[in-house]
Amino acid sequence: MHQFDYVIVGGGSAGCVLASRLSEDTAVTVLLIEAGDPDGPALMRDPSAWGDQVIPEIHWGSSTVPQPGLGGRSLPYPRGKVLGGSSAINGMILLPTLPSDLDDWVANGAMGWDADALAPCAARVRGLGDGQTPATPSVHAGQQGVSATPFASALVAALKDDGLWHDAQVHDLMIVDGRRETVADAYLPPSVLARPNLTVRAATSVVRVALSGDRCIGVEAATPTGVELIGASREVLLAAGAIGSPRILLASGIGPADHLGEVGIEVAVDSPGVGARLQDHAKQPLVLRPGSTATTSHGQFAEVSALLQTADEPHARVQLLSLASGFKPAGAPPFPGFGFVLNVIDPMSRGTVRLRDSDPSSQPLIDPDILGDPSDASVLVAAIRAARDVIASPHLAPFRGEELVPGHASTDDELEQAVRRTAGTYFHPYGSCRMGQAPDAPLDVDLSVRGVIGLRVVDASVIPGRVSVNPHATVLAIAERAADLITQARG
Repeated sequence: MHQFDYVIVGGGSAGCVLASRLSEDTAVTVLLIEAGDPDGPALMRDPSAWGDQVIPEIHWGSSTVPQPGLGGRSLPYPRGKVLGGSSAINGMILLPTLPSDLDDWVANGAMGWDADALAPCAARVRGLGDGQTPATPSVHAGQQGVSATPFASALVAALKDDGLWHDAQVHDLMIVDGRRETVADAYLPPSVLARPNLTVRAATSVVRVALSGDRCIGVEAATPTGVELIGASREVLLAAGAIGSPRILLASGIGPADHLGEVGIEVAVDSPGVGARLQDHAKQPLVLRPGSTATTSHGQFAEVSALLQTADEPHARVQLLSLASGFKPAGAPPFPGFGFVLNVIDPMSRGTVRLRDSDPSSQPLIDPDILGDPSDASVLVAAIRAARDVIASPHLAPFRGEELVPGHASTDDELEQAVRRTAGTYFHPYGSCRMGQAPDAPLDVDLSVRGVIGLRVVDASVIPGRVSVNPHATVLAIAERAADLITQARG
């Protein structure tokens, strides 16, 4: 049996950060396991390879169960399957975590995860170190920024004039020299991969964690010759994402006893919160026929973001992202359009991750319950009206064209029907293994799995509250803080 101090399951964003930071200590050995390819095809570096253009070879090919809130539609649900994970297929947006969101986490039991605690971790993500010494490795987008196109500049001006939209900005993108930068590029450069105490094992799928009594002793991995046990003398760190991590826990017998019994898996730890309370940002496109002026020179991705907060709301409920020419969301015609996507960033809907059966090769049952709570649909109806006011701004006159999606709907009933036909997900799952102090929270605030020694979860699944922006930068900061906690625990 191969033995390492730390075994990290999942070579996505969080896993790459953990592998890089933990292997800085030459006294420990670290194994990073990734189910996908170590490099991915050359097309992966093309910033346009996201959304409808996601490369099939580098994602799991998942889909949701039928969504009642969307008229029974089942949605594609791509998740990265390559070293770098979903940072190889996402929209490359890097927006910092809002301090008010972290206040919400603390209110939901995540003591020690306030803005002051996470600030130095977020700074390391951006390469800022202690403010004096640059941190390496780190991502580069925060230092380079994006030059605003005429459309982006006009849109920011229109949003700021409107009065209801806040934090309107041309945001940072993880694009360096015209190429996508994945977290593997940023945190696992050749100099890090050359460390003798770091092993990266790609094209290897973890079946379950291995338990001996109440201690996690390693993982069981599928190989062409059978299942292999890989030992972890200190800890196993699940970083397989908000879908993958609960799936592995459930397959290991850690989860709701009733569900495990239904699929024929012996219960090791009855943990009702595993795979529960899955959240996702419902996405509504607002697409217009192109006007007389080109919308963007940066290709097929969003440049501008803003938050919608009305006077009667304690915090923002909607995020707006510019919709670049060429993006084709559900319900859009086959020719290019532009406009916005409107995301419900504080959804009331809660979904689940469940096992289909006891076969570890089966795809999990993913149910984000998009628009399952009627209030989420109402939020999108109000957001469409607010976005139409922005479109009417004189700043956007050169770009304005006929509205294609949701089209000519005008009454609340018409708009809600249109929303349920054309809304989807922005692929931001989180919260399915949340940390906290409630009895049903699967994780303690140090991200340890309750009831198991030597097992932590480090990814978007741990988030216990709101994420009012694209969650990628937040996940990177979580992984940086987790590396600190793990190192401190080692003493």
